[in-house]
Amino acid sequence: MAMKTMNEILKQSLGSETFVALDLETTGVETKKSEILEIAAIRFTADKEIARFHSLTKPVRGLNYEAMKVNGITEEQLNHAPSLDSVLPEFLNFISDSILIIQNAEFDLSFLLYEARIRQISFPTLPVLCTVQLTRKLFPKIRHNLSSLRVEFGILHEKNRSNVQSKIHEAMDDSYAAMEVFKKCVLYSGGWKKSYLDIYHHEKGYKFTSDFEEETLFT
Repeated sequence: MAMKTMNEILKQSLGSETFVALDLETTGVETKKSEILEIAAIRFTADKEIARFHSLTKPVRGLNYEAMKVNGITEEQLNHAPSLDSVLPEFLNFISDSILIIQNAEFDLSFLLYEARIRQISFPTLPVLCTVQLTRKLFPKIRHNLSSLRVEFGILHEKNRSNVQSKIHEAMDDSYAAMEVFKKCVLYSGGWKKSYLDIYHHEKGYKFTSDFEEETLFT
C-alpha cells in the first residue's frame, strides 16, 4: 500500500487515519541538561488500538531525586534498561506514517527532536495535534493539564481504574489519557468524518514535527 502524502493526511477524514499518542518521562525540563528516562506510545485508529511501544532508557548522567519524585522511576528499574541510542530508532519506526497526539507537544518533541539531531538520526515529518492546544480551543473554561482533563472527562487510570489525580506520572498511562482526551475532542468537534484541518489548533501555527524543530534548535 502506498504511503499517504502529507496533503492527503491533512484533508482526509480522521476516521481513515492512523494516530500515535505518546508521552515521555525525563530527568528534567531542559533538553540539553536533561535526558529521556521512558518512552511510551499507543498506535490507534478511530475504532481500535493497533499496538503499543514502551521502553525505559538508561540515562548517561544518572538519575536524580527530583525526577524520581515526578515519575517514580528508580535506579534499580534502570539497571538493565537499554540506551536511547538503541531505543530511539525503534520508536521513530513505530510512529512513522501517523498523526502524533501529544499532551503539551512542545515539551515532548523538544526532547525527541534534540536527541535525534545530536545522533544525526532523521526525524519523520508528521502532523501533530497537541491536546493542550485542542482543549484550550474547545473547552476554554476548564484546566488543561492532564490530571484535570482526566477528571473532567472521566478518564480512568489503566492500572488502578480510578480518575483520582496522581502525583506520579507514568508514560504509558499518560499516553492512554492523551489518546482518550483526543477522542473526546474529535467527538465534540463533530466526529470522525472531520479532517485534521477541521480540528487542528495551535496558537503558534505549528502543524508538523518540523515546525517544532525550529523552536528546539537553541533550547
